[in-house]
Amino acid sequence: MQADIEELEDLYATLERFSSLRVLVVGDVMLDAYVWGQVQNMSAEAPVPILLRETETRSLGGAANVAMSLRGLSAQPILCGVVGKDEEGKQLLNQLQENEIPREGIHISPNRPTTLKTRFVSGTHHLLRLDRESIEPLNKEEEKILWKQIEKYIPQVHVILIQDYNKGCLSASLIDKILQAARERTRPVVVDPKRRNFFRYQHVSLFKPNLKELTDAMEESMPVFKMERVEELARNLQERLQASRVLVTLSERGILALEGENLQHFPTQARVISDVSGAGDAVISIAALCTALNLPLSFLTKLGNIAGSIVCGQKGVAHLDKKSLISFFKASLGNPGTG
Repeated sequence: MQADIEELEDLYATLERFSSLRVLVVGDVMLDAYVWGQVQNMSAEAPVPILLRETETRSLGGAANVAMSLRGLSAQPILCGVVGKDEEGKQLLNQLQENEIPREGIHISPNRPTTLKTRFVSGTHHLLRLDRESIEPLNKEEEKILWKQIEKYIPQVHVILIQDYNKGCLSASLIDKILQAARERTRPVVVDPKRRNFFRYQHVSLFKPNLKELTDAMEESMPVFKMERVEELARNLQERLQASRVLVTLSERGILALEGENLQHFPTQARVISDVSGAGDAVISIAALCTALNLPLSFLTKLGNIAGSIVCGQKGVAHLDKKSLISFFKASLGNPGTG
C-alpha cells in the first residue's frame, strides 16, 4: 500500500512538472475524419456493404494530434508543419486555435493539399480508409521557410519531438539540420519514425518504432512473433543509430525498452480495444515529456503503456489528458500487467 501511495505521488509530481515544459513538435500534420454509420445491406451493384451515414467528425491528426496530447498533459507544444491552402487547412488551423496550440509554425502551401484521412466505420468495424494527400517532398523554397520557423523555436524549448509519417514534410536535409541544431543547443530529440529516412536519425535521445516499422527497416520477415528476435533487432538498431534509448511498441504485447545494456519488456494491461489509431502518438508524447525531465526508462515506459491503453479504449483518433491518465494509473496500481 505504501509503495502504491508513493507511486501515485510520483505521478502527481511528474504531471506538475510537465506543465513547465515547452515541446517543439515537427512533422506531418493532418486531419482525421470519421464517417460513422450502420451497415444493413450489401450493395446490389458490387459485393460491398452499404454504410448508412449517421455522423461525421474531423479532428487533429498526425503531429497535430501529438500536440493535442501534450496540451492535454498541460505542457506547451509548439507545432511546425505544412498544410494546404484549402478548406481542410483552414479547419486544421482553426482547431489548433480552439485548443490553444500556437499555429505560427505552420506553413500554408499553395502547392499541396492538407493531408486528410477519412475512415468509414460501422460499430467497431473499419470498412475503408480514404486518403487525400501528397507525399512529395517540399520544394526547396518551402523547406527553407519551414526550417526558419523550426530554427527560431529550438532555443525556446526543452525537447524536440519529430513525428514522421512519410508525407513529405521531413526531408533528409531538414532532418540533418534539426539534429545538428539540437546538438548545438543540447536539446534532447525523440523520434517516431517511418520507413523513409528511418536510419537518418543518428544519436537521438529516444527512437520509437513500432514492431512493423522495426522489422521492415531491418528487412526481417517475422510471420510468427519471436520476442528473442525482436530483442536482437532492437539491440542492432540501437547500435546502428547510436540512440540513447529505443522503445519498440508491440501492440497488445506491450513495449520493449532498451537503454545501454539494459533491456526490459513491459507487458500491456488487458483492455477492450476500440480503436488503435493515435496510440503511438500518445506513447511518444509521454516519452518526450519524460525525456525532457530525464526520468527513468521504467517510469517512462509504464506511463507510455498506460497512455497507449487509454487511447486504444476510445473510438476515433484520441488524445491524452491528465484526468484520464491519473484515473487509469490508479486502477493499474498493484497490477503487474502494467510493467
